[in-house]
Amino acid sequence: MKRYQRLLGLFGLLGLLWVLPGLVFAHGGEDHGDAKIAAAAPSARPRLEASSPDFQIVAILHDRTLDLYLDRYATNEPVLNARITVESDGQSRPAVASADGAYRVHDIAAWTTPGAHELIVTVDAEGVSDILIGNLVIPSPPAIAPASISGGWRRWLEWLGAGAVGLLLGLLLGRGGPATAVALLPLLLGLSLPSPPALAHGGEDHSADPPAAILPTSGERAQRFPDGSLFVPKPVQRVLGLRTTLTTRQELPRTVELNGHLVADPNQSGRVQATQTGRITPTSDGLPYLGQAVNADQVLGYVIPVAASIETAGQRALLAELDSQLDLATRRLNRLQQLAGSVAAKDIEEARTELNGLRQRRPVEIGRAHV
Repeated sequence: MKRYQRLLGLFGLLGLLWVLPGLVFAHGGEDHGDAKIAAAAPSARPRLEASSPDFQIVAILHDRTLDLYLDRYATNEPVLNARITVESDGQSRPAVASADGAYRVHDIAAWTTPGAHELIVTVDAEGVSDILIGNLVIPSPPAIAPASISGGWRRWLEWLGAGAVGLLLGLLLGRGGPATAVALLPLLLGLSLPSPPALAHGGEDHSADPPAAILPTSGERAQRFPDGSLFVPKPVQRVLGLRTTLTTRQELPRTVELNGHLVADPNQSGRVQATQTGRITPTSDGLPYLGQAVNADQVLGYVIPVAASIETAGQRALLAELDSQLDLATRRLNRLQQLAGSVAAKDIEEARTELNGLRQRRPVEIGRAHV
């Protein structure tokens, strides 16, 4: 009984060790941060793009028809009511306008074979005739690799081999005793080892390798690719109404000086800023209104300055002193005129000049006193 238990235990242990997975050691030390990002293909449908200074045309293959989108090159505005003829491989086909603003070419079976087909598109629209040429590349269908069946049979052979070796070792160990077990120990250890380890390589520089191809996506929709570029198909551009503007690269100064005259607009309001604070009082005609006809030098209102109380008091005191000097000068001139002949004429003239100076100074002081 013990011999059979020992045999079954050894057989189970060998079977368990046989199916252990092999060791795989990962490599390290590489930095793939600078790896090039592959640009994704815009669409699964073959397409063609050609342009001239006047027009831009995009052709998209749909099964057995070819859709053409004709736009102005500068503004991306659709061109309608155009006459378009497409020629390729010795065959010429007219393009028929469709309801969605595109032009459709039928009966193009000869242009759908794998390979490059040169299309010559003749456009006659808005009095302008143009010829646009481009290549429509039809990719070959992907090759499908046959399914491999060797892996399954190899796995079954490994299991059968493991069972046979385990059964043989169990029988020998059961008959030979401990001495046989010690002799078979190296063989047991060798069979218990897993599959040879697979070591990954490292240290290579893959910067010069071409980026891996990314399978094209399907559907006419706007997409943003890993490299940051955008793809907006023509049908989507028509729905969004996208328009473009041509730009030119030039060297321009940072500042531009313009000479001109400012002309007041009579239909707009204006603003007059006083040099000092005050209040506005109307004239006898009242305050002006928007749109009123005015004349040159016409008074529209008065600004009554407003000053602080201390400043006003000082101005009033100065004005009172000026009035006192003016009164004294008037009396002195009158007295000297009464003594004419007995006083020098020079004194009379000085008194008159002093009086005139005080009289001219008084209005100025009144304006400064804000009274």
